Amino acid sequence: MAGPKWVPIQFSLASVFGAVPRIERYQRIYDYLNDRAAVDIELRAIDQATTSKQSFEAFLSKRETQFGFSSDIQTILRDGTKEKIATALGSVSDGDKYVSNEGIIRETAFMQILSSKRPIVDLGVLSDHGNMTHRVQWVMIGMWDQRTRALGLGDHLADLYQGLASSNARAKQPVPVNEGKNLERPLWDLIFDSFNFNATHPEYLHFQYVRDTMPGLFDKWN
Repeated sequence: MAGPKWVPIQFSLASVFGAVPRIERYQRIYDYLNDRAAVDIELRAIDQATTSKQSFEAFLSKRETQFGFSSDIQTILRDGTKEKIATALGSVSDGDKYVSNEGIIRETAFMQILSSKRPIVDLGVLSDHGNMTHRVQWVMIGMWDQRTRALGLGDHLADLYQGLASSNARAKQPVPVNEGKNLERPLWDLIFDSFNFNATHPEYLHFQYVRDTMPGLFDKWN
């Protein structure tokens, strides 16, 4: 059964986050992620450029490097020790690659990830969210910027990612993140972790919209 329909939520970020540097660029990103037709262009381009889970992940990594992100990907955990998670991933814990995280990741640790421009693999969420969805969101934004020059950032896109760790961006403000209703949330949550039915909502984007409209891409992403 198809999920909820795409619902764009108009909002002026400057009305509550006016002290955040380059807020006009974050506004353009927010508007883009609310625009179904625009988002579809990048999603379909990613689908056409990849053929498997492996090529999908390689595509994300290549694009992230082009956009100025660190090549060191940060994995966020939910349950268990670093050693257990490493075993589940078929690797060995080095004590640095993973963030120990019982439940929701701590504010300081999350800001460190943003500050270091490290892409996120999120194992601290339910499968609906998709552990690579935040990476997809940022790669889409970079591809859109290349296509439209809307941000004019090119290989400096990750500077905006880093900027979301600033004190003004992390200050909680009343914003429409819950199906258009206001809650006290930081700028990251409004743009990338909302509960609105558009690409600002990871669960909706990954598990409802892409699964329903681009099942081939969902299989590579899931």
